[in-house]
Amino acid sequence: MENSFKNNHFKSSTSFMEFINKIRPGSYDAHSFKSEYSYLCYIALYQFATQFCKEKTVLDAACGLGYGSYLLAQNAEKVTGIEIIASNIDFSLQNYQKDNLIFLVADATAMNFRDGQFDVVVSIETFEHIPPTKALQFLEEFRRVLKPGGTLVIS
Repeated sequence: MENSFKNNHFKSSTSFMEFINKIRPGSYDAHSFKSEYSYLCYIALYQFATQFCKEKTVLDAACGLGYGSYLLAQNAEKVTGIEIIASNIDFSLQNYQKDNLIFLVADATAMNFRDGQFDVVVSIETFEHIPPTKALQFLEEFRRVLKPGGTLVIS
């Protein structure tokens, strides 16, 4: 798709790099990545997802520390980041504030959202952490909360 996040919101690669360095969590140990390279891989996945989020209502399921939700919120109408680990949501609320962004403690396999609430569901590097007994329930929840014709971005 033509409207990449970098091209729509940054004048140069340098300003994009400044932005992603600004939103990087202070400690790599707080997340599953352990290096600059791992962080940039997550950013690349979220940057890919942004092309589907322009002016859309977005769910970032299993948002971790929230930097990806914040990245999506740069061009989405509204982003809801959910995470099962309450301390991650606390971190997100303290570090990533934007008028169109909210964070909630929630289980992606049993969400309290209405059917068809979101235009886009994004879930980056989550599926491998879901217990096999809940894998189909996890995917069914995404189908349920997506609007008809909605977009699922999952890695």
